[in-house]
Amino acid sequence: MKDIREQVKGIVDTLENPPIWCEECECEIEDDESSDFCCPHCEGETGSMSAYAYLNDALDIEYVIGSDRQFLGARVLVCFGGPNVWVDTRHNRVDGHWWADSYNEAFVDNIGLNDAIQELWECQ
Repeated sequence: MKDIREQVKGIVDTLENPPIWCEECECEIEDDESSDFCCPHCEGETGSMSAYAYLNDALDIEYVIGSDRQFLGARVLVCFGGPNVWVDTRHNRVDGHWWADSYNEAFVDNIGLNDAIQELWECQ
């Protein structure tokens, strides 16, 4: 249960406190590495991780659509095989499961994940 809890809490932390990120080389920048918004690895511009950058590592997206074909939210699979973890944008919750153990925690969508997924849905 401890592993699931730590995994879920780590994902919630990323969604609520997006890390400093280089869009050019797609790496996370530690606070002590960054200087003047410049990536120490490629000299690219840095900023907070975007929802689209977060979705680059998504394993699957399940769209939740109403009978009127309106977007209601989505479930994003972010890891599986032990534990399985889904980010549920409809209920703003991260759900972790491993065998009989489960843990979930609410999150605040500070990276605009739901909006980005809705835009992906509407582009179809």
